[in-house]
Amino acid sequence: MMKRASLVSVERKADRLIVMNCNSSRRNALSPEYYEGLSQALDLANEEAEIRSVILMGEGGYFCAGGDLNTLVKRREMTIAERKNNIEKLQ
Repeated sequence: MMKRASLVSVERKADRLIVMNCNSSRRNALSPEYYEGLSQALDLANEEAEIRSVILMGEGGYFCAGGDLNTLVKRREMTIAERKNNIEKLQ
């Protein structure tokens, strides 16, 4: 099974779930879209007892450059309540 959202690819191989950050043009910088896809993949791993491991990978020769600076600039425009809400989504 392979499922691909715009920035995240999720593939099941036997008892492993492979989550690929597919934003190589930005050196796989972290973004809200990636966090959402990762969260969904982790929910799947939690729901299916057969999944024994989750492997995080990055496309295009990069694992991850860190936070996407464009996203960080946008975050400054958010209210504190909006920022807290985004953080709570990750838990």
